[in-house]
Amino acid sequence: MSTSQNLNLNCAELGNVRDGYPTLASWIGRDPDGETLVFRRFRRLSARNLLHLQSGLIQLEQEIDELDEEARRKEGLLRQSQIAQLSGPSERVLSTYRDYIEGNAWKGTYLPSIPIISGRAKDMLEEADDLVALRKPADEDMISKFLQDHWAFQSHKGTDPLDRTTIHKGRHIMRIFSMISILFAAMLLVAAIISLYVVDNPTTKLELVVAFTFIFALSIELLINARRAEIFGAAAAYAAVLVVFISGNLGS
Repeated sequence: MSTSQNLNLNCAELGNVRDGYPTLASWIGRDPDGETLVFRRFRRLSARNLLHLQSGLIQLEQEIDELDEEARRKEGLLRQSQIAQLSGPSERVLSTYRDYIEGNAWKGTYLPSIPIISGRAKDMLEEADDLVALRKPADEDMISKFLQDHWAFQSHKGTDPLDRTTIHKGRHIMRIFSMISILFAAMLLVAAIISLYVVDNPTTKLELVVAFTFIFALSIELLINARRAEIFGAAAAYAAVLVVFISGNLGS
């Protein structure tokens, strides 16, 4: 599109009033090739707009980074809290683990020990306080520990000549422990009832109630590692049974 050289303009055309953008847009639209689609780049305004957008994105980026860091800290604290609640391995498990890694089956003979791993990793069990057991034992009371340490029915399934590990099933120990607990509780109750039935002195009966209740509570604490609330409830129920017995017709 180019400027017309024809200067023969009639008066009617000179008398038309241009109405601004509508007329200009109509003129631009008459070009079939679109060459009149000429506009400003607005470089300064575009740059300023981009700077404002960039500033907002920088602020958002900083906030997101702070949120990510806070989430990482909380996640780390949660994991550390969970790790802190884990207990260490028992001495029985730790000694068995060390014996297998160090290969001490021939220790004391003319044959040398043959460790299963070497390098720095061979000392990974040296610091017992830094070790955790991922699986918590089913029972940690004195009777269960004694039965586990002295269980007679153990089997050896390894083919390694340096493996002296013996295995036993925990459910068998739990059954024996349940039977011992029931028997012990029944003995304490029967012994208390017989003693209170034989004794006639009321003061002595009260002393026996106190003594048997103390023994019962102490046995719960030492044998089954019960919680304080459980010990209190069980001792209160035990004492109530004895008090009812000595205050009833049979006791009198």
